[in-house]
Amino acid sequence: MNQELVIDKTIVSEFINAVKKVLNITAGEDVKDQVSYLEKSAEIPGEISATIDIEGDLRGKVAVSFARDYARTITSKIIGCDESELSEEDVEEGMGEIVNQVTGKVRTDLWNYGYRFNISIPEIINAPISQIQTYEIIPVHIIVFKANKSMFAVQINVQEKNIL
Repeated sequence: MNQELVIDKTIVSEFINAVKKVLNITAGEDVKDQVSYLEKSAEIPGEISATIDIEGDLRGKVAVSFARDYARTITSKIIGCDESELSEEDVEEGMGEIVNQVTGKVRTDLWNYGYRFNISIPEIINAPISQIQTYEIIPVHIIVFKANKSMFAVQINVQEKNIL
């Protein structure tokens, strides 16, 4: 990756705010951002991930990655049922919904800064962020969050279209 390329701080900030707001509103989670990485690392938490592609004034990919148990907990809170009632498919759909809501909120919030972009349908990957393929010419910014003793990560692999 070209280390000279970095993601605009406004974009990163909007993703951090969106993660906190979405998980607070949908699951009642108090989320804190802990640490940021500018490249992939095996230390980044997660077992199940959901990705979504972005195309327009911003292009690239966004991913969220949770430990499977925490993904089940969050999904049960979003749906309003006991964790034991959830199938693996329910948990995967919950992960897709989280990445969709986070990226949708960022899309709405970045509209005020003049960014226009579309988002794809989420894709579920049974792997941590460290194993998700990224666009090599686009910078990577990974934020690790903590909520109720669980750690999870969000990977932002986007760039302004006019920079590419």
